[in-house]
Amino acid sequence: MLPDIVALNGTIASYASRGDATPKFPFYPLMRRNVGIRLVLLPTAPHDARKRAQTDIVRWLDEAPRFHRVAAVFPLSETVAAHEAVEAGGERGTVVVAI
Repeated sequence: MLPDIVALNGTIASYASRGDATPKFPFYPLMRRNVGIRLVLLPTAPHDARKRAQTDIVRWLDEAPRFHRVAAVFPLSETVAAHEAVEAGGERGTVVVAI
């Protein structure tokens, strides 16, 4: 059950979904564990917060080797195709645009 995998006073963060537009969740069990739910839409997030997050992610990746699955790599000239690949779904991993 979802509340069992979230720490007491933990946070659930969601930044994307192609699933149910009106998801159902165990409200009272999450409330009893004081779980926060944070919904993020990057295009409307403050620019400074996005830059800080980008810096933090790069630092985290540099600190130790990480396994990061790459689904596809596109040259900059094929950015539209990269977006279409993301929108199509079906692949696990990150779509990379190489500059």
